[in-house]
Amino acid sequence: MDSLSPSEVLQHLLGEHALVRVHINVNHPQLGLPAAVLAQHREQLGAGGGAIVLELGYNLPVPIQDWKFGEHALECTCSFGRIPFHCVLPWEAFVLVTPLDESVHCVWPAAFSKVDWAGPVSSDVTQPARNHLRAVK
Repeated sequence: MDSLSPSEVLQHLLGEHALVRVHINVNHPQLGLPAAVLAQHREQLGAGGGAIVLELGYNLPVPIQDWKFGEHALECTCSFGRIPFHCVLPWEAFVLVTPLDESVHCVWPAAFSKVDWAGPVSSDVTQPARNHLRAVK
């Protein structure tokens, strides 16, 4: 599957497994996800954000009814906390796709290299943090 596009891989894996995890670069300018989801993700991982993991499939509790495998992006209505949101997931933002059993991993190196995995580095930390545990007699 080395030379397949994210669209081809995703369609193939959905046909084989019905439910997959996709890792999406949260810093792609055309990414369309709920602002609250992105804010929560960035709060957990830092301002750089890295990649967000979404579960997509045919057998979700709230089924995706409007799959559109376009030339530049996947568009579909996903549910976040049972609230529908029309998502735009650009193919260029796809970093990794894998079925839930993780039997296959499809990675796109160009997208992988654009992800800020480390997040921001704080320059105001000059001392190591103190241990919060104390010896008690």
